[in-house]
Amino acid sequence: MKNENTTYEYAPLPAHQNFLFRRFEGASDYPWMVEIIMSNMDDANTYPTSLEEIAADYDHISESVPVRDVVFAFHGRQAVAYCRTACQWEESVNCWIYSSVLNVHHDFRRLGLEEALLNWLESQAVMNHHALHPGSNGIHHANTPENNQIRFDLLLKSGYRPARYFVNMKRDLENIPDYPLPEGIRLRPAMPSQYRQVWDADIEAFQDHWGATTPPESEFQEWISNKAYFQPYLWQIAWDGDQIAGMVLNFISLIENQERGRLRGYTEGISVRKPWRGKGIAKALISRSMKMMKSLGMEEVALGVDSENLSGALKLYEGLGYRSYSRTVVMRKPLK
Repeated sequence: MKNENTTYEYAPLPAHQNFLFRRFEGASDYPWMVEIIMSNMDDANTYPTSLEEIAADYDHISESVPVRDVVFAFHGRQAVAYCRTACQWEESVNCWIYSSVLNVHHDFRRLGLEEALLNWLESQAVMNHHALHPGSNGIHHANTPENNQIRFDLLLKSGYRPARYFVNMKRDLENIPDYPLPEGIRLRPAMPSQYRQVWDADIEAFQDHWGATTPPESEFQEWISNKAYFQPYLWQIAWDGDQIAGMVLNFISLIENQERGRLRGYTEGISVRKPWRGKGIAKALISRSMKMMKSLGMEEVALGVDSENLSGALKLYEGLGYRSYSRTVVMRKPLK
């Protein structure tokens, strides 16, 4: 059905005898999101969040229209689950990808909410696709930890199949290798006026990778606003004159370290642009990142990598001492 005040198409809300459902109502819903996510900290796959992080995400959101694409489930006056569908164009498969977020409060898992919300997500995605991108190809997309058997089985039952595996890796900070940068390559920080150059170089470097998209301007704004990840004082950037050759966009999640009782830094956002590949730049930047993390008191570093990365990143990280500790499965099915 159509909302009479907009051109949006709204899928009917889910129905469940024990829960009520409603759509997104704005920033007043952010604390509910935080509470639902943080209730699942007993699950090692849950990444902690904060009100500031949720606000940074939703204040610059572009791949969703929250009033259309977000639904909450309530038990009495308590929000116990929420979900969101999002859409991006993916160059590698020449298709619109409809991804989903689905979080259920710890105390209300396995009571049928997962199924009800997944069905709604698919219905809303189909409605969005036919309204906005008629005649083009579409795919339902969901990520799940490989060891979350309940979510994995739910997706399989719903017709999803594994499309890709991403490996989560970590290593301690003992016996850090030392690799020099190639001649003519210099290490220096990015100034605020160069943040856009860093963003563009990173997007360019991943254009030949699986799942590549061309993100809108709003994603750049969200990136520079989200202090949980945007920590340029920790970056390692390799320059060839005024050109960025490669980078590691390191960050430390203080809230995660506090909640998990550990000292971990993330050596993420690793990329080398095509003209500079095969010269050892990534190894040099990662080894410097590890040394920096150790000097800051971290005890381990971690990253995630596409298991089928064409540049051989998995072998590179294994050679640097990283070891797999879990996998994330990308599940997909055709949108009809």
